[in-house]
Amino acid sequence: MVLTIIFAYGKNLKQYDVNSLYPFSMLKPMPLNLIKEHKYLDLELDQNSNLFGIFEAECIVPKCDRPQLPFKLGGRTIYPYGNWRGIYFTEEIKALLEYGYKFKLIKGYEFSQYDLFKEYVNYFYNIKMSSSGSTKFIAKMHLNQLYGIFGKKQDIIETINIYNRDIKKYIATKIVKTIIEINSDKSCILLNNNIDNKILKELNIELETNLISRNVEVTSNVAIAAAITSYSRIQMLKYKLDPNTLYTDTDSIFTSVPLDESLVDQNKIGFMKDELNGCTISEGYFLGIKQYGYYYIE
Repeated sequence: MVLTIIFAYGKNLKQYDVNSLYPFSMLKPMPLNLIKEHKYLDLELDQNSNLFGIFEAECIVPKCDRPQLPFKLGGRTIYPYGNWRGIYFTEEIKALLEYGYKFKLIKGYEFSQYDLFKEYVNYFYNIKMSSSGSTKFIAKMHLNQLYGIFGKKQDIIETINIYNRDIKKYIATKIVKTIIEINSDKSCILLNNNIDNKILKELNIELETNLISRNVEVTSNVAIAAAITSYSRIQMLKYKLDPNTLYTDTDSIFTSVPLDESLVDQNKIGFMKDELNGCTISEGYFLGIKQYGYYYIE
């Protein structure tokens, strides 16, 4: 596996952003019902396959200047070339096949497809485009924040104040992160909530306590969150691989050649918008992720 880092400099550049990239991705078919768990696979996926879901795969990314398959390493997301095993959404795998990437599915989960968010996204996007002020802001937040809910961690941190005499009981029955003494009688503790009660019961089977369960249900769906982020990467592929593109963020690009007019519409979801309203960047320096500077003259 090799990580490539590219620095760039350019003159007479244009900057574009995608109109509501993640809400646009939410208009795509989402994983709904689990059809089958595939425990033992040896399958090379092709672009015409109907298989739809989340799978662990052996990946071969060809040597190139701009690899597009993400990989987690040391808590960071990188885009290397080479070969490795990773977990990916089938639609992203299919999209990358035409660029010479190769995948062999090992195991995973096959889902049915459903247009889960189409009505929701269209409703709030229409409000966003036809309103202003607080109404526009609230509609925008409804569009941009919903998808993140589906990727929430199951365990959450809770802060409570307790009597010091009960500290041992909490330590024995909960996952306590921090204890802050308030005074001689009370302390503040931070604990991991929503931990599996069966595990805690096994760990403390001989302990009798009268502590009330404070577990809070966390609703999430990793398959949906993964699908939305994958669809967003797919949407950006053609821009990231364009040789005229000097730098890209999640939903924006800097390019040395103006985009075709058919791709630009500031009112349509999923289309590009000119961030500088017709202005051209005189000079731009791009040193790394979120590390760039430029100037332009109005």
